[in-house]
This record gives sequence, C-alpha cells and structure tokens, in this order.
Amino acid sequence: MKPPLTRRSFQSHARVRKESSSGGTASFMYRHPLLCLCLVLFIEDVLWLSWLYTSNSDCDCPGMAGFEQERQLQRSLHMKERDDTRKEIWEKTRVQDYLYASKKSMPLGSVIPFFEGRNKSTYYMVPDVYNYLPEEVHWPKSMYENCSVIGNGGILLNSSCGPEIDSTQYVFSMYDFKKERIITDFVEYLSQYEDKGAKVWSHMFHYDSKAKLVLRAIVIIRAMGAKTEMVSSHPVFLQAVNDFWKMNGLTSTRISSGLVFTTIALAMCKETHLYGYWPFPVDYEGQEVPYHYYLYDYQHTQNNTFHKLPEEFKMLQTLHKKGVIKLHIGKCKQ
Repeated sequence: MKPPLTRRSFQSHARVRKESSSGGTASFMYRHPLLCLCLVLFIEDVLWLSWLYTSNSDCDCPGMAGFEQERQLQRSLHMKERDDTRKEIWEKTRVQDYLYASKKSMPLGSVIPFFEGRNKSTYYMVPDVYNYLPEEVHWPKSMYENCSVIGNGGILLNSSCGPEIDSTQYVFSMYDFKKERIITDFVEYLSQYEDKGAKVWSHMFHYDSKAKLVLRAIVIIRAMGAKTEMVSSHPVFLQAVNDFWKMNGLTSTRISSGLVFTTIALAMCKETHLYGYWPFPVDYEGQEVPYHYYLYDYQHTQNNTFHKLPEEFKMLQTLHKKGVIKLHIGKCKQ
C-alpha cells in the first residue's frame, strides 16, 4: 500500500549554488488549491518512487524479507533500464567522440557545420580557432558512480541541498551571469574548480554569429590566467541529442540545456540525480515558484517558444519511474 502523500512520505532534494550577480550562459562539469491539486496528482508517482528510494532497510517488520526481495528485483530492473538507455545514447549520439569539438573531429580546413544553419555553412576551420581546440575528447576511463545535474528552476530556492549534491562524484551545472560582468566574475568563479577536473562547456559552434564572441571570451579568459579547461559543444552532438529525444517523443523545436546535460550524465554516470527541474508556476505545496532560481531574472515567465519544458518534465518523470534517473523536487534533509 502506498504511504500517504505528505511531505514526510519522501526525503528530498535540491540545492542552490551560491547566487551570482553576474548574464550570458556557460555550463560546468566538475567532480565532486485546484492547480496545486492537479500538480500533486501529476507527480504522485514521483513522490511514491522517492519514498521507495529512502525506505529504511533496517526495519524489523513482518514480511520484510519479501519486500527486500522485491526491492532487489526492482533494483536489477532499474539497472538494466539505465544500461539500455546509456547504450542507446552512446549509439545514437556518439557522445564519446563528439561531446565537444576537438582537432580530431574538426580538422584544419574542414567545413564547420554550425548547429543552426548547418546545411548551408560556408565556414571552414582556420588556425585561429583550431589552435584553441583540445586534441580529442577526454572521455572518462570508467563510469562515475553517481552524478548530480543542477537545473536552473526556481524550485531550487532555499532547498538546502548543497551537501547532498556535493556528495556525488561529478556535478553538471549551468551558470548564468550578467553580460556587463562576464569576465571578472566568470574568472573568479572558475578559480573554485581548478583542482577538481572541471571543464567549461560553451557553444562556439551553435550558430555563426556567436562564434567570434565565444572565441574572444576564451582568449581573454585564458590570458587572465584561468586554468580550467574550456571546450565548445560539437554541432554533430547537438543535432544528434536533439534527434534522440525527438525519436523518443519530444515535439519541441529544440531541447533545453537541462535535457542536454541529463543526456551527458546518463552517458557518463551509473546513477544520475536531477535537481532544479520544475517547469510549473507553483510547487507541490501550492507556493509560487519563479522561473529561474537566480533573482535577477525573477520576471522571466514560463512561456518559451523554443522549448516545451512541461513535455520534457513528463519524459523525465517516466525515466524516474523506470529508475533511469532520480528526480529530486523538494527540500533536502538538513
């Protein structure tokens, strides 16, 4: 029998990084009432599965042995679902070769297939760009045991999940900063992760008008002494990951950065935890939730012409039910 749907039915989930006053975006990977009622009904399975994950295995209860066998079976099924999903991502997106642009995947003189307008590109790889590319993708030699992916949803505000997120082996984070303070704040922010195997994943090859700006930022940031490796997404991977989710039912023009990072984490990690993924204007208690957790963008609305975040969330919910990911939507235990 399911436990009652109360806040005590599940242990939760989500943390907000130290707020930055910095516009622009970059992404990080580092180790280390009626409406309310409708929402609760919508996420019922999420709450139930979260309860399963945190059940006390030391309980000396009648029938506990049978429950333990059932749970072991469930774990095995979840592991198979994760393995199957990972293999499909590897096969369909070739993420191990095209996670980011490299000298190997974008040789000198080759055509640059920008993600936007890739079928009509007339740009070629030149030394000024080529020299800033890594030799090849440095894919981890073994799978990370557990990873956290931090979305930008307002559900993160006051969620107190820093320790829970930092306890995982690898963290994927999307950083937003105001344009007028891009360099000073950004370099200072990077310094926190120099010794943690961090990479900054930018989008030089998303579309041609962005390329010069991103390259200039990379040159300046390196000149300022930042030691964190900066890479740029490969357009082949961006197209492949979009095609992968459309093949699985997504109908948006373009998938969100959060779903891109979820895909990368599923390819790299044995266990993937998501925080800050919540596309609704109120939380599960009926409290208003801002679109983003960073307050300087508080007026941003849920309307987005490129992404269909509720549709993405439903797909993530399905993955959660299958045990492929663990979707955290509430406050963390302190």
